[in-house]
Amino acid sequence: MFKKDILDITQSHISSFPPQWLNSAPVQESLGVPLDFTGQTMPVFKAFMATGDFVGSDNLRNIGKLLDRDLKVVLMYGDRDYQWTGGEAMSLAINSTISPGFKTAGYTNLNTNPSYVGGLVL
Repeated sequence: MFKKDILDITQSHISSFPPQWLNSAPVQESLGVPLDFTGQTMPVFKAFMATGDFVGSDNLRNIGKLLDRDLKVVLMYGDRDYQWTGGEAMSLAINSTISPGFKTAGYTNLNTNPSYVGGLVL
């Protein structure tokens, strides 16, 4: 069976997560995070999967409450990430006082510096 990497759909193999380069000294220094990045462990992953989907819990309601308290929330997905479509749908399902404006806002450029558009934000 041919599989695509869920974190990078351009790859035809399953990559390691976290990517090993995240734990390299130059990357950690440039990000200002001098510690090893460790993804979830298998026991944590299995426990999470046993509880059901993230969207099926109270998390959407809790995110809406944070937004109603004027707190900033970021849901970040890569453009090569299969999870992006689910993340977009989840963001549109959040109910808060700003939801109507958010749902009609559309995408805009994410300028990472004055001369480079690093992506899009909804």
